[in-house]
Amino acid sequence: MIWDTEQESKIIIDEFVLELTCYACPEQYDIFVQGDQVGYARLRGGFCSVAVPDVGGVVVYTHDFGDDGWKGCFANQEERMLHLTAACNEIRKRRLA
Repeated sequence: MIWDTEQESKIIIDEFVLELTCYACPEQYDIFVQGDQVGYARLRGGFCSVAVPDVGGVVVYTHDFGDDGWKGCFANQEERMLHLTAACNEIRKRRLA
């Protein structure tokens, strides 16, 4: 994982480049591999979901924060990376299937 400190709008996880499109309420990312969009991640209303290949696509990852129905962004970098890495792993599985 690499956090782009110059832009602070891009995360690189293995072959995935996650571009931050909104930082809060919802925190959301377009996810790319070699320039092609392969996913869309969003955290809003206490619920994180990732769809492939884009908004409205097949949901491959979800997490319900349950205790915070208003949660619209990750609490910290550790929480962000936990869920975005898990999401990328699910996208990878789907791409290899």
